Formats: sequence, structure tokens, C-alpha cells
Amino acid sequence: MLTNKPFKSKINTSSESFKTNKAAMMEVIQNLNLKLKESLFQGSDYHIEKAKKDDKFVARERIEL
Repeated sequence: MLTNKPFKSKINTSSESFKTNKAAMMEVIQNLNLKLKESLFQGSDYHIEKAKKDDKFVARERIEL
């Protein structure tokens, strides 16, 4: 039977190694968020409008289809 008891941890969140690891992980997360933002870029507004005018799909639309 499952209970909703929190589990106990021996991690010391005020230790120097924890703080160092957390800072490094936050940097990795920030870099991943930047890469995600870059991956969602579909091109300049000019190129998107040109594709739409020519009845073409942009890359994300093609992937979704």
C-alpha cells in the first residue's frame, strides 16, 4: 500500500559541493533552454510570409504534418 510520506534524504543543501553542483546544473539548464529557443526559430518574418504567400509550409508545419 502506498503512503504519502515524504522520503528522508541525507543531502546537505547548505554544503559547498551541493551549491557548486547546483550552480553547474543551473548553467546546463540555461544552455538547454537557449538551445530549445534556437530550435524553435523558423526564420525571419520575411521568409515566413514569403512561404505563406507561395502556399508553402514552414519547417515546423511540415514536421507536424
